Formats: sequence, structure tokens, C-alpha cells
Amino acid sequence: MLTPAALPHSGAPARPTPVPPTPRLALNGVAFVDFFPRGPLDTPKRITSLAEARQCFGGPSPGYSGPLSLELFFANGGTAAWVVRIAVEARCARATLPDPVQAGLSWQVSAVTPGSVGNTLHVALTPSAQAGQFDLTVLERSAQRFAGPALAWFLPECDPREPERLQRRLLASHIPVSLLPTETAPSISLTPGQFVALTGGEDGKLPAALSGTSLPFPEGAASPWSGLAQIPPGEVDLLVAPFLAALPEEQAHPLHAQAALWAKESGALYLLDLPLALTAADEALAWWSRHPSLRSAHTVAAFPALRLPSGEKVGNSAAVAGIYVRLEEEQGVWKSPAGAGAAIRAAKACVALTPSEAELLLQAGTNPIKTSTPLPLSLWGARTTSAHGGATGPQRYVSILRLERMLQRSLQSGLAWTCFSANDEGLLPRVRRQIEAFLLELHRDGALVGETPEEAFTLSLPAVLPPGASELAGHLQVAPLRPKDFLTIPLAWPLRHDEA
Repeated sequence: MLTPAALPHSGAPARPTPVPPTPRLALNGVAFVDFFPRGPLDTPKRITSLAEARQCFGGPSPGYSGPLSLELFFANGGTAAWVVRIAVEARCARATLPDPVQAGLSWQVSAVTPGSVGNTLHVALTPSAQAGQFDLTVLERSAQRFAGPALAWFLPECDPREPERLQRRLLASHIPVSLLPTETAPSISLTPGQFVALTGGEDGKLPAALSGTSLPFPEGAASPWSGLAQIPPGEVDLLVAPFLAALPEEQAHPLHAQAALWAKESGALYLLDLPLALTAADEALAWWSRHPSLRSAHTVAAFPALRLPSGEKVGNSAAVAGIYVRLEEEQGVWKSPAGAGAAIRAAKACVALTPSEAELLLQAGTNPIKTSTPLPLSLWGARTTSAHGGATGPQRYVSILRLERMLQRSLQSGLAWTCFSANDEGLLPRVRRQIEAFLLELHRDGALVGETPEEAFTLSLPAVLPPGASELAGHLQVAPLRPKDFLTIPLAWPLRHDEA
């Protein structure tokens, strides 16, 4: 039982309403756009391991840069990625088989995945123990083309009277073929249980380079970036397209420009691969002189290309993406992802850079990959391609751009509750306390520079909100390099609008 002495005094100040903590959102969302021997076309799929990548998109195979790049990504610290397989005019492998139990009925068997990988599939239909039904067996007979053991699938008791149910069972069982009844008779005589190879699968060709750089792309145009639109907004922080390193300059340039523009409009970074044909630092510098329009605060490039233990030459963007993910986890997004901690794993440099060559590249906005005895091969630079010709400003540094994106995304997510809160006199103080608590934590961890919080950040919010306001807007200034050397970041959150 409360006594009068235990009751709060009417004149005591009210405690401020508690505010929720603001979690730091990781910037480890990576999107790969490339060629793979298998997998869904132009449809992003999120993978979380190399084993999952091989199962869905295939392992190393001649002519495909995608599997090699994913191996390099995971070897260098990558943890997850959105993968978009691209191709143009790819065709599914097919075969026509007679129903083994129902005379006069045939089945058109098609590989689910377009491409030549379907030509490795062999299919057999065998009478089932259940009367009037058949068993389906699928083998991948050329599995040595991919890493891992041969694959086999089995679906028992398929009822030819229920083709729609059969399709649903195939999808649910992840069997890589579809079966549709057809009136077309097989071209060869088959016995029940005889395996038949699917044929006619084609990988297609390179997407046509579009002449323009505007987004969205023209309707009906063949674009390697169309699959990116299906990834949830804000999920991609780094975009890589390793296949562009092998294209001729005139075809790669517009595609690089489109990727850079997509990254800018999405707030991401595009990790551009310079051509594999470049074999010296002066060639890389000359390439930039021919393509100055590709320089951007949202584009990052490194030199040289890398060589895998198997001998293949690949672009470095996948390794750089893995390093960015790894170092963010180890030291924070505000630390420069370069230097002794940015060791390149599972690859060697195709070109040995001298210290003077490395410095020239860095001044030109291209991050050098080199060995510095006794340290291993490492990424020695974290600048955007806009950092050239004496350019200044915080946006030439990768760490500053990524810190800015982390602040915006974290605060946007952490303050999502404002759209459900009434626009009353307590709203602004709660928002201010939550943002300041988040910034104080970053200051203590070294992300913001200054002896005092006042030297490290400032926050500007309106003094009052008018009745019926639909948005709370302001800005914060943070000092990521030097005390009071502020970078301004705009902020805005929707508010609940109560109808009168």
C-alpha cells in the first residue's frame, strides 16, 4: 500500500518519455550482375554462402565470369549477395517423351533454367508401382563441369490425369524440369525407363549496349540492370558487374555509365572494373583520359586486375566488395577500407606496381593494389573516382560516403515510429534525444572527430511543428575528418496526419 510520503510531489518535474535505441545498419548489401551457367534469368536471388551460390548458379565453368567473381567475393570476407544472372536470347533445353503408362500421350520436358546447362540434363519416365502413374528421374550427367558431385532428382507417382498438380509438385521439389502434355509424338522410339538427353539449350549473348544513360531503361530494351529493380529499395550498398572488364571499350562505356547512374540514384557505390586488357599503370591512366565522364563520387575503381590460382584473369571488384564488407565488420564503416588490413585473399596481382605508379594511380582516383614488404598484397587506397586532378572535398573518400549512408539509413529506420506518433509538444524533444544519443555513441567510438560533441556534430530541427504537418525535416552536421569540419546531411521523416 502506498503512503502519502511515497506519492510523487505534484511539483516534481516529469520524466522525459524514453526513446528507443537507434541500431546501426550495416552496409553489406552487395549486388552481382554477371553471366552464370545456370540459375534464374534477370531475377535477383539472395545467397549467403559459396555453397549456395554453386548450387543455384553453378561453379567455375569456361566462359563465365560470375562463378569466379563470387568465389573471390566470399574468399575476401563477403557474407551475402544479391545475384542477377543475365543473358539475351537464352533458350531452354527440351525433349519429348512418351507417357510410359498411357498410350497416345506424350510429355514435353523443358529445363527450368534457360541456357546450355539444360543440355546436361537426362530424363527418364518409368511406370510406377501405383497403377496409371509414372516415376520421373532426372540426372545431370555432365556435373564435372561444375564444382561438386553429380546431381539426381526423383519424383514418384506422377499422375498424367493431373498435369497442373504435377507442375506444382515439380516446383515444390526444386526439380530443374517442367512437364507439359503435348500431342507431338517423340521423334525416336523409346522404351520405358530409357534416359533421354535434353537438347537445344542456349546461353544467349551479351546484352546490347544501350546508347543512352537515363533510367529507367527504355521499354523492351535489353538491359543487364533490369533485374536490379526487383531488389527491395535500400538493400544494395555495393554494385559489381565483373563481366564488363572483358568487353570492348565502346561496348563497356555506356554500360559502365548506366551502372554508375543507378548507383548514384540508389545511394550505393559502383565498383568499376577496368579492362582486363590493361597491363600497365600508364595504360590505366590513359583509359581514364578516354572516359572522363565515368568519374563520379559514387564510382570506385582499383588497378590492376587479379589472377586466380587456377590461372584465370578476373576483375578486382568482387575482391574489393568482400574487403569492404569484412573491414566494416572488423573496424566500422567510418574507417578507410584500405591498407594493411585490406589484404587480397585467394588471388595475385596481374601487374606489379612501383611506389611511384601507385601514387600516380591514387592521385588519379584509382586505388592501387600492391605488395608492400613485409605486408601481403593489399588494397592501398579508398578513394572514389572523383578524387583526381587535385579535387578536394569529403566525397572523394569511400569511408565518408559510406558513413553518410549509414547515418541516413540508420536514422531513417530508427525514427520510423514518427509516422505513428501524434504531432504534440513531446514529439520534437523525443526525436532530438534519440538522434543525439545515436551521435554521442558514434562520437565515443571514433566515427566523429572532436574533443567535445559540439566539435563533432550539430543537429538542426525546427523549434515547433505547425499543426497538421506531414513531415519533420532538418539536418545534421558531422565532422568525420577534422573537428568542426562539418559535412551536412539532410534528414526527413513522415508524421502521422490526423484528419480533423
